[in-house]
Amino acid sequence: MAGRLEIADKEELPSGSYAHRVLLKGKVIAELVGNNSVFFEDAYPDDKNARLVLLALGTGGSSCPNYFQILEIKPNGSTLLTDKFGTCSEEYEANYRDGVWEISIPPFVDNPRKWERWQYCSGKLTKD
Repeated sequence: MAGRLEIADKEELPSGSYAHRVLLKGKVIAELVGNNSVFFEDAYPDDKNARLVLLALGTGGSSCPNYFQILEIKPNGSTLLTDKFGTCSEEYEANYRDGVWEISIPPFVDNPRKWERWQYCSGKLTKD
């Protein structure tokens, strides 16, 4: 990624939901609708050269406070944005190896499920 990546302030829509715009060098590259908050959570290979960005999507609720999305920024400036994923937990572990970005997410409080493991590779997000 060449340039500054930022999230514009949220805008309330007529429907009552919110829109957040992700900007690269001042240009809108993604618009996220329906989240109370959006944060840059992680990046690969690093914050200054991000090719993959993990976004944390705050719901504003306590029963399921958080989801994630991955934003891929290609060298030509085009982008890919995954669907929302996660267990509602705000915690995660990220690991990049052999062309695959793996995001592992623990179960949310009082949820008996095991950790979920998601892999992002070549524009596709899959659950292990």
